[in-house]
Amino acid sequence: SSSSFLPENEQKIVIDLLRKGHPEAKKKEGVGIKTIQVGKPPDFYHGACFLLHRNDGSIEDFSYRKCLPGLFAVISS
Repeated sequence: SSSSFLPENEQKIVIDLLRKGHPEAKKKEGVGIKTIQVGKPPDFYHGACFLLHRNDGSIEDFSYRKCLPGLFAVISS
């Protein structure tokens, strides 16, 4: 399975999803996000996630599924 980098307009949507919904958004974002890739982190045996390539060269993964409860809380408030 191949990994692909998101175009800039889709990256903005994913960053918005992260910031509004993920319980550890600031930790995930770290020093800032340079680009976003869809792929598999080494410790996953199946499925896909977003890989955040940070400005310092580090990579952090996150799942959109962890964002859903936070997004539903924003919508219902």
